[in-house]
Amino acid sequence: MACRVVEEIVQYRVEKALKKAVEQAVEQAVEQATETATETGFNNGFNNGFNDKGISIFKNMIRDGMSRELAQKYTEISDELVEKALAEM
Repeated sequence: MACRVVEEIVQYRVEKALKKAVEQAVEQAVEQATETATETGFNNGFNNGFNDKGISIFKNMIRDGMSRELAQKYTEISDELVEKALAEM
């Protein structure tokens, strides 16, 4: 009987410790995922805004008679964005 009581106490403590460990692991994972998602979202938003501004400036330079190569050099936008800008003009 006493052995059974000890087993139940040990089992209770193990389950309690396991539950606490799982809760802490989940909390850490959620915090990390939130931080990563926030950082990624900010970076993507910043890059998209930067790219949109670069495309706009590139288009204005082309309209003002600057060569494609020089306008791209000054705006520092990728070939892909240059093609996008030219297609929109």
